[in-house]
Amino acid sequence: MPVNQNLSSFSDIAFQTAFVVYAVALILSLIYYGRLNGVIDARRQRSEATVNAKKLKASVAAHGVAGADSVSSADSAEGSGSGTAGVSDTDLAKQESKVDRLGGMTQSLLWVAIALHLASIVLRGLAVNRFPLGNLYEYMMMITFGALLAMMIAMQRKEWRTLWPWVLTPLLALMFYGSTKLYAESAPVVPALQSYWLPVHVTIVSLGGSLGIVSGIGSVLHLLRRWQPKGKEHGFFGAVAKPLPS
Repeated sequence: MPVNQNLSSFSDIAFQTAFVVYAVALILSLIYYGRLNGVIDARRQRSEATVNAKKLKASVAAHGVAGADSVSSADSAEGSGSGTAGVSDTDLAKQESKVDRLGGMTQSLLWVAIALHLASIVLRGLAVNRFPLGNLYEYMMMITFGALLAMMIAMQRKEWRTLWPWVLTPLLALMFYGSTKLYAESAPVVPALQSYWLPVHVTIVSLGGSLGIVSGIGSVLHLLRRWQPKGKEHGFFGAVAKPLPS
């Protein structure tokens, strides 16, 4: 059957637009990652200062009335509205709210990009009147979509949003490579592939590739977190791992 070039062009445009939206989402996720690092530092400084104030209060109280001034200063440091380590409760809450909004914006952009990504796959299939898994370019479209959709569904919890830079970077690189080096014009498949087994076989392979990407990234990050335990990070890699979940 003839190829619908208009639908094929719309598919390419949708894929390119999805790539751009993913790239913007990657930038936002990196900003989110960096700002969350600052929030975590502020939380830990407050927690450490509060613990030190309690220790000071207990130590001074053990020495009787002579330490009344020290007890008073410990009470002030421990007070709920006074703030600790130079950051007030209100400032910290505002900082956390801004970071949460940034994470929400990233999630919203990713849903838009995933919808465009899906549209590019559907339009490609309609353009050639077959299942859109007939060449490496289409296969790359499918596995990147599967991986991103799987991550999007899995990462609805706020503490997992920090995984997005780690996921988007390799997948954007794969999308770029696929759309430049592996790109193929819309066309019917060769006679050897004209079988009802093609959708079944390649769909299962694509699903396996998508899950393999997700689990591979997760495994690398798990090893990084094991090397840099939560609350005990150190050095450059500690700063990188700090926002990651436990």
